Amino acid sequence: MEPESVQIVRALEDEERRGAQQLRDLAHRERTRETALPCLLLETMAMDSDKHAHLLAFVAEHLGRRKSSR
Repeated sequence: MEPESVQIVRALEDEERRGAQQLRDLAHRERTRETALPCLLLETMAMDSDKHAHLLAFVAEHLGRRKSSR
């Protein structure tokens, strides 16, 4: 079983991934010629969430290795 801190970080990672998908879905639904900039902003925010999820995955892996080596 994973330590509680790793579980928390993995839950945050999952939330970032879900948020990124929701932002992409919203950008796709709202895409028209007049909404190009807002859609670009939403997609950029989704990329930020992907970045956060990637960093959280790294932290979870590091915490998991640190706990198991003790």
